Amino acid sequence: MTHGEPDPARYVRMPDNNPSPTHYLRLSVTALAAVVFLFLHREHELAALRAENHQLRSDVQASSKLQSLIGGVGSTQQPDSGAGSSEDSHNTCTCEEAKKSPLFLEYAYRSGLCPGAPANLGPSFATEDCLEDINAEYNFEGNFNGARPVIFNESAAHAFPVFDGVTFARLPPGEVTAQWECSKATGCHDCKPGTPQCSTERGFAMMWVPEGAEKTTARILYVHGGSWLTGSPTSASYAPFCAMIAKTSGLPVLAIDYPLAPVGKFETILEQVGRAVHWLATHDPSVLAAGGDAAAALLPIDEAPMLFISGDSSGGGSATSALIAQSSPGGLPNAGGAVLGGGVLFSPWLNLKCDTPSYVSQVYKLETRRVGLARQKAGCSLGDNLPEDHDAKVAIGGDVAFTDYPFTLAAKFAENGELYAGGPALTTDPVASPIMALGSSLAKMPPVQIHIGLSEVLVAENVIFATKLAAAGAACELHTYDAMWHVFSQYYEGCEHPKLQQLLFAYSSLNLTATFLNRLASSRGKLPWKNNGIPYTLTHYEYPHGVDTAMASYHAMMD
Repeated sequence: MTHGEPDPARYVRMPDNNPSPTHYLRLSVTALAAVVFLFLHREHELAALRAENHQLRSDVQASSKLQSLIGGVGSTQQPDSGAGSSEDSHNTCTCEEAKKSPLFLEYAYRSGLCPGAPANLGPSFATEDCLEDINAEYNFEGNFNGARPVIFNESAAHAFPVFDGVTFARLPPGEVTAQWECSKATGCHDCKPGTPQCSTERGFAMMWVPEGAEKTTARILYVHGGSWLTGSPTSASYAPFCAMIAKTSGLPVLAIDYPLAPVGKFETILEQVGRAVHWLATHDPSVLAAGGDAAAALLPIDEAPMLFISGDSSGGGSATSALIAQSSPGGLPNAGGAVLGGGVLFSPWLNLKCDTPSYVSQVYKLETRRVGLARQKAGCSLGDNLPEDHDAKVAIGGDVAFTDYPFTLAAKFAENGELYAGGPALTTDPVASPIMALGSSLAKMPPVQIHIGLSEVLVAENVIFATKLAAAGAACELHTYDAMWHVFSQYYEGCEHPKLQQLLFAYSSLNLTATFLNRLASSRGKLPWKNNGIPYTLTHYEYPHGVDTAMASYHAMMD
């Protein structure tokens, strides 16, 4: 197999279900994943629901897992009218009885008690579980739900199948990027007592080398997210995620522990990214995989294969800044002649001013109803299909991760952006804040692929940036995903650990990444679709369950 040609055996697949032999990346999908959230369809039903209650309240305390959020942005809840009779609570509704209450009728359709609801309507199990768990995770009510292990321990790596077929090497501080200190004294937000994150020896790197990688194999530099305040190559599920990218693409991945704010600011981080790009260009990952040291892995820079950069969230923003800097007159600091040939971005943070429209339009919304009055009206119970000790979450929408009121959220993010940039004036810097990039720099950028959830508050800046990038003449793929949350690709195992679920769109994004980068590597930067001034855009829906509507057309175009 020639250099850069995709190997079908490498690509991550869902469990087999009608696999296609004609497309080496075609997903074999049986997993249930995400579709659009359920809403009450008709205005007269909503009016009837409100009529059942004495008043609407926007700020309440619920007894469920989301109780502190139900009173938040866009939420409405009706007061309970009492427990009802014990006879009612034990009398299971028929479909006809459920029709006495619009709320009961909705849940009778959802549960199948009443026939007629479309089979593919509603979130699949993996998505539904994640929506609630991600909400709790980001709002400090639950555990981190990314792929396991969350914290990487070299001695326990054998227990996790994601590392099968991938060799790793830890590079000491100062080898790839500068050593730095994360402590309370330095103001490092990532310093948590008793964890490896709190250390005077930060600045290490992790190399993930898949089986079959050679000296001439293209390579990926990964820049982790965490608002430039937290995270490392071995925390927050970045180890399994980078290993999964390496395994899926067949390309080595180098993840760096860059200096977090306030220790590092935009310029410092960009310098370390450039230094890492040069290191990746001048070292052979296959030597490291075989147990050799960095000195033994040295290569002349003119023998470097194609280099790519990737990152998520804030790290996706810094990765984009590196691509813009490379295309700007000053170049990418410390790159030393090494050149990036493309990038893949997962939910990147691209606007440090935090003033794009989706901060408002994608604000978190949760509409709930108390069950008591509806139960009295129906005169029966739906049992586990509508628990009487929990509020009915009738409708949910917007960004489930970031649930503050819109102007409060934007102000908090903007403050974070100022800290990273080094001051308010620098938040409009055309390299630090990619949405501000100059057309002359964008025109020289290598091809970029972007993955973003349609429900994210960051979706507008990603669409705007992709549009500007393509209009300037650069090649840009924009993939948007129905109902997906921030950096959803990292949750490919689902959120119900230790039970594993396959999140369809996470697998889609991983395989699209592999397809895109291998195509660039094998064609020396050329893509099969014509750049006509607009981004090559695909919106991904799951319909029917288990099928990504965009994948067939993408693979047909790439084949």
